[in-house]
Amino acid sequence: MRREDQRLLTGAGRFVDDLGGDAVHAAFLRSAHAHARIRAIDAEAARRMDGVLAVYTLADLPATAREPLPILYPNAAITQPQTPPPLAGEACYVGQPLVMVVAETRAIAEDAIDTIEVGYDLLPVAIDLAETAAGRQGPAHDGAADSIAAHYSDECGDVEEAMRTADHVLELVVVAERASGQPLEGRGVVARWDADTGRLAVTDSTQLPLQVRVLLARALGLDLDHIDVHSPDLGGGFGTKSFRLYPEEVLVPFAAMRLARPVKWIEDRAEHLLAAAHQRSQIHQVRLGVGRDGRIRALDVEFLHDMGAYCQFGLLIPLVTASGLAGPYAIGNVRVRFRAVYTNTVQVSPYRGSSAPFSTFVMERAIDHVARALGLDRALVRRRNFVPRDAFPHDTGLRAAFGDGTVTYDSGDYSGGLEAVLTAIGWRDFPEAKARAAGQGRLLGIGLAAYVEATGIGPYESARVRIDPNGSVQVAVGSPSSGQGHETVLAAVAGRVLGVDPERVVVTGGDSRQIPYGYGTYGSRTAVVCGNAVLLAARAVAGQALALAAATLRVPADELVLDEGLVRHTGDPHRAIPLAVLAQIAVAAPPPPGADPGLSALRTYVPRTTPYASGAHACVVEVDPATFDMRILRYVAQHDCGPVLNPMIVEGQVVGGVAHGIAETFYERRVYDPSGRPVTRNFHDYLMPYATEIPRVELLHAETPAPGNELGVKGAGEAGIIPVSAAIISALEDAVGVVINRTPMTPQELFHASARC
Repeated sequence: MRREDQRLLTGAGRFVDDLGGDAVHAAFLRSAHAHARIRAIDAEAARRMDGVLAVYTLADLPATAREPLPILYPNAAITQPQTPPPLAGEACYVGQPLVMVVAETRAIAEDAIDTIEVGYDLLPVAIDLAETAAGRQGPAHDGAADSIAAHYSDECGDVEEAMRTADHVLELVVVAERASGQPLEGRGVVARWDADTGRLAVTDSTQLPLQVRVLLARALGLDLDHIDVHSPDLGGGFGTKSFRLYPEEVLVPFAAMRLARPVKWIEDRAEHLLAAAHQRSQIHQVRLGVGRDGRIRALDVEFLHDMGAYCQFGLLIPLVTASGLAGPYAIGNVRVRFRAVYTNTVQVSPYRGSSAPFSTFVMERAIDHVARALGLDRALVRRRNFVPRDAFPHDTGLRAAFGDGTVTYDSGDYSGGLEAVLTAIGWRDFPEAKARAAGQGRLLGIGLAAYVEATGIGPYESARVRIDPNGSVQVAVGSPSSGQGHETVLAAVAGRVLGVDPERVVVTGGDSRQIPYGYGTYGSRTAVVCGNAVLLAARAVAGQALALAAATLRVPADELVLDEGLVRHTGDPHRAIPLAVLAQIAVAAPPPPGADPGLSALRTYVPRTTPYASGAHACVVEVDPATFDMRILRYVAQHDCGPVLNPMIVEGQVVGGVAHGIAETFYERRVYDPSGRPVTRNFHDYLMPYATEIPRVELLHAETPAPGNELGVKGAGEAGIIPVSAAIISALEDAVGVVINRTPMTPQELFHASARC
């Protein structure tokens, strides 16, 4: 069972807003315009208010804190790098912070915000992705020649020759619009400055506390060893909290240092919908060279990527799309080109699955397009193009989004996964069911999609394992948990190695006081990277315990085993010593050369290869012919994440991902009006499904071990969302009889698409 649940479900969890009860409060004045030069700020009335402690504009910040925030993944293809300063002198989206007020209470701070007057000089806006890319809107930044952040291209094989010799050349346009993560807990920061010791302590609702620490050292001019950053319980993340740094994460600690008082800021839902990072929006032009048998000989994709106003993540998000376009298919000739475009909207960050749902949506729409054009079964076209089971490792030839190598699939059984899904959903018998429903005036459709996902990405993670004199095992990792069940999984790994009940293992994540260097929770990586780091550290501690027990019991170490919290002699079970006693002995004894005192070890795991998860989804939908509302009648999800460490947690992650995918397929959309003002600023306008819209998911496990790590595991946190849009749109297309190549597809749009036919 999940170890976290008792604490979280009984209200004993500790989130950022549960902390900092003695803190003063920050609030932010945010830009009312999408693009404007800030001519003047009059904050005198705010400064004079009772209870107001400070008002900060860009001019009030020291030079180090005034600098634009860094690009986290620099790329030579970026020709116009743009990142924001913590407070803006040029507003580039509605909601950008202009002024911070710190007051005794949040209410006073917000009242003070209302008294501040800002003089704006309005500038041209860039809102529509295609229009901005064509130069008909913008530029998004004052003084820039255009809004193009970067051009990128990659190619393997000979695409033009393969197109020339193909039996058919097919084209389609695939569009995916903006959405945004809506974690139950918004962002939040509490910062404390100790002037006596010169230390800054930050509690942050972030997926990347150790990276926040590094960037704060730069922004605030502090030694890294003088900053502690900790993420307590996180009420969800979905990538929204993987942003490094948000302006507020710099400004709240800055204010704490200036005022020598703890400062707290908790994002409300209106702020989250206004200013927290969004997921990507892209437009893809797709060209396919295809044989008569449906085999794809060439794939050529050119797309536009909406960066939002800035590029703090560099080109990471569109690179994930570009590197994953081949999907689980053996296509020898692939070309991908994109332009990354600035718009006067909230900038984007990785979002559950990063851009893998987009690359999967493009490729799976293309596969269905081939099947339709050639009159072939959709499943047959997939079978004929899959990478065969005996062809691993398979190098797609495309450059990987992470590191310097190519996308090389390490393992999998794509055909086997598809067959399992087809059998479970009743693919072969569905035409009869569809015909019967049509006779009753009902519109049924069936869809499917296959995917592959890079998981367990580097660069590294560290883990510390320690046996305490009370017999408990302490495990510390750099990644916090935002609900994925890290405590349960990592405790099981350590407990298995040390022969200890997982209930005796205490897991701490995301605390720089425990683990100073690391990355965080994103990219379906924790089980792989942290799990293997814990494995290495636990083995080192097990070796220490066996060596010490051998010396204490005067027996050879190879005659001892770890079992039930004891070190036992294999020939005489009565000759045993508890780990708690060994821990006491170890603390009192001098440590071996190069080892820490006690039974303790710190180990770092660096992935040398990328484990690729894979799977297939299929669903049956019914469309109401009067309202064009959609109901999912059945949903089958097959996935392969290697050996399943905890079936309950994997099921929770996959089913949660499916729910998330349904949301972005049929409900969620971030909309801006032509002036750049966000329209979807509350949950009345920004739709999300209720539990009543989420079907029961029939889950099929497969276990193809990853050869590159000892646990054999692949990530599972994002797998559930990746093929959902492609599967549902495939089913909607089948039900209504119209071509659909965009998401989200609302009832209104489905109606209009049907009417046009």
